Amino acid sequence: MYEQDIKPITRRSLFYALTDIRYYVQLLNYEPGTLMAAQYSILAIAAGEGRLNINGTWCRLERGKGFILTPDMKVSIEQDSEAALEYYCVAFEILRTLGSGGELHSASNDEAPTFPCEGEVELHPFSWYIELIESIYRFRYESDEIGSFQNYVRFQELIAHILENNVAGADQTDTRAAVALSIERLRHRFCEQMTVDQMATEAKVGRWQYTRLFKQLTGTIPLDYLNELRMSRAKELLLCTEDRLHDIALKVGFSNEYYFNRRFTQTVGITPTRYRLMHRDDIRVISPYLEDFLIALGITPVVQCSHSLWGKQDYLGLDETPVFDVSSGRYEVLSQYEPDIIMIDGGMNRTNFEPYAPTYQLARISEDWRSSLRTMADWFGKADRAEEVIAQYESEAAAAKSILSRTAKGQSIAVLRITSNGIALYGGADMGYTGPVLYGSLGLTPHPLVEQLTHGTRRADLPLEWLHQLDADHLFITFEKQESSIDGEERKLLDHPLWRKLPAVRNQCVYEVDFLTWMNYGVISHRKKIDDVLQALA
Repeated sequence: MYEQDIKPITRRSLFYALTDIRYYVQLLNYEPGTLMAAQYSILAIAAGEGRLNINGTWCRLERGKGFILTPDMKVSIEQDSEAALEYYCVAFEILRTLGSGGELHSASNDEAPTFPCEGEVELHPFSWYIELIESIYRFRYESDEIGSFQNYVRFQELIAHILENNVAGADQTDTRAAVALSIERLRHRFCEQMTVDQMATEAKVGRWQYTRLFKQLTGTIPLDYLNELRMSRAKELLLCTEDRLHDIALKVGFSNEYYFNRRFTQTVGITPTRYRLMHRDDIRVISPYLEDFLIALGITPVVQCSHSLWGKQDYLGLDETPVFDVSSGRYEVLSQYEPDIIMIDGGMNRTNFEPYAPTYQLARISEDWRSSLRTMADWFGKADRAEEVIAQYESEAAAAKSILSRTAKGQSIAVLRITSNGIALYGGADMGYTGPVLYGSLGLTPHPLVEQLTHGTRRADLPLEWLHQLDADHLFITFEKQESSIDGEERKLLDHPLWRKLPAVRNQCVYEVDFLTWMNYGVISHRKKIDDVLQALA
């Protein structure tokens, strides 16, 4: 007797064990709540209609739909029709073989076992699946050895068919490629009316998995991506043609001009008509205290704004541009400058400006100055210019950071805004006019009080009795005159004994900086801050 080509039997490292099966009948008056799946589960819809929310993504529910739910998924179910929503939930755990004897153990969280597919899965033919699931449910309490084993076999057969239909026939690489091909087709078919279900069906991928892979590949969900494609093409048509809005709406996939106008305004921030107008070379703009952004894009405002107590932004060099004092309240004088558009930030009252030109409010002028600059650049057709400005800032910041890593290594920094009534300490790397530049872009070290007092805020009051704790190596200070009743009152702190005892004061490491230059989110302002820091510390 001879033995030839004897190969060892392949041992599986993971096994699937049924832990529970339940049948739900959900009525219309049921109030849905958010559930947290504790185990892997197979959800099979037997009857009715509704919606399933998985981690914020909605999926349509109807007979024949199936889903694999994983531990810690946030799941909620809503019913859409009068008919009861009926579904099975089959819970199971993943077991792992350990040791030379192949003993089965529950896989720990650290080992992070995963089921090969998740989200929406194909259960086809559904009649076969539902019959098998109903059999498992009917014999769930079978106690004798043979009956219990037969139900075990039924469950393993269910798992095997799910894997065969959703994994074996098309592995993750093939599925990802199918979604990538779908995205490429979408770029050429965005003018067609389509739903996510249609996109997923054409790709032969379950909706939930399609949406998840789509977001991995593009950074956004399918309908948002489709909207971006349509808006991008609409912008081209607005600028390169004289087509009517109605015709443009139809060409980019909208059924009527009203809906197109609404979606364009929601996405871009201004109407299609205003977008077309703002791309003129001779556009006349007024933008109170946002002039920094305009000048960075190469646009000169027809008037610059000032404040009786703060002054105007001299660092912008608008010496030949007329001045409007916003603190005067005489907004009617703006009409003499014949603006085409007025842009304001979220802190200003829009109704003061609207009588004199179409007024747009940029609500997010803040730490995310890059996004704000890109938004304005898109409005004025200066997208390339915005990217150049941002790249120049990043380059200058990186070079300055390299220098400061040597000259200011291990030294702590703080920024103070001083008034006649108190001291404000500016925040860390995430918030405020100064922190994202000094502690973010330049990598400087904030004094411990910065994190202690300003956590989660842009600035915090620094009580005088706490001043002695501010033993920073370097202080950048600026003075605000708004609360002063007499000229120079805001500088009285400099004569206080507690101030004079500070290490930075004694070591002559206090640097006074321009108020409006440093209290500003614009990129030109930020570059000036970098220059000031280099002059002081390098």
